[in-house]
Order: sequence, then C-alpha cells, then structure tokens
Amino acid sequence: MRDLDIRLALRSYLSSTARTSGSSLLVEEMPICQGRTRVDVATVGDTLHGFEIKSQVDTLSRLQSQLRDYGAVFDEITLVIGLKHLTGVMNELPTWCGILLAHREEGRVTLEPFRRGATNHHRDPLCLAQLLWREEALAVLERHGHDKGVRSKPRAALWERLAERLALQELAYEVREAMKVRGETWRAAARGNDQSRPQVTRRRRRRRRRVSVGTKH
Repeated sequence: MRDLDIRLALRSYLSSTARTSGSSLLVEEMPICQGRTRVDVATVGDTLHGFEIKSQVDTLSRLQSQLRDYGAVFDEITLVIGLKHLTGVMNELPTWCGILLAHREEGRVTLEPFRRGATNHHRDPLCLAQLLWREEALAVLERHGHDKGVRSKPRAALWERLAERLALQELAYEVREAMKVRGETWRAAARGNDQSRPQVTRRRRRRRRRVSVGTKH
C-alpha cells in the first residue's frame, strides 16, 4: 500500500466520522514547531487531532522525533499503518496515541481502529502559540487584555506573551478557532501572511546596499 492509497482511505474515514468527532476542518501536510515537522493530516474541531501515515515503503526511523513534536501541539495523535509496522510501533508509541490499521479489501484500502487514543497531557504552550499568524496572535492578546507593550513587537514576542499569560486550554481553544476561520484555503492565504515578510525585507536590504555602493563611486 502506498502513502496515497492510505491517505485517500483516511480522507474517506475522517469524512464519515466528522459529525461524531466534532471536526470541522481537515488540513493536509500541516507544519508545526515553526516548520520543523509536518503532520500528514490534521483535523480541527473540538480538539486538534493529528494523523501520521506510515505506508509499506516508509521506515520508522523518524517516528520518535515526529512524536515529540506532535506531542507538543496535538490533543490527540493517531498513527495510520499497515500490519508490517504494527510490532515496531507498539514498542515506540506512547500509550495515549491511537492506531488505525490499513489493509486491502477487495482492491480497496480500508481502515480499522486497532487502539483508541487518549488525551495528550504534554502539550507545550509556546509550540501551540506558534501555530498562530502574527495578526491572529495580536488579536487574541487584545481580546484577553494582554497586548500592552508587545503590539509592535515581532511575532515571537507575541507567541511568548500568549504562552505566559493564557491558560493552556484557553490558548488551545483560541488556536483552533483561528484555524477554523482560515478555512480550507488557509495554506494559500499563508503566502500573503507575515511569515513571508522576512525574505522580502532581506531582498530590500540587499537592494539598498547595492544602491549605496553604486553612489559612493
């Protein structure tokens, strides 16, 4: 089974369970921890739930580092695997992580719950705050009355203020709500967000340097 086969089956599975799970948004290849790690699929609803796919051709060499980053952000994590990886992941997977087994049935890949996950109690407030765009982070701080002194600061300062001042559950709620407002097109919208601005600034600085050098002669 290829990654794409399992991914298509997962989309179908999540669509059928969306109503009961309270999920309202599905995001693929979602970056977390400032882009250090990407989760294959995430659902955003009453919780933030990450799904990591390990196909037949994948190895488990990166699983531990991925799980550390996933654990900093997600309320729940589910590993989606074939039987080939079951023994290997059982030795590495925290008890709060769930497992969906993928297998072929009459030419189609189907998913079957193997182990129910539990709530992750190890989330990192700063990593959660980093999921917010700068404008979103500032809006949350304003709403809670914690924006004084950081309104003109870089986004890193806003993230730190959020992690310091908001309770974990409160922050997690604000992050989920911001992601829901972005909707299905939020990844495209990110291209125009402040995350691309440092590159523009560097290009402008380089142009100014070239102009300055030219005027000296």
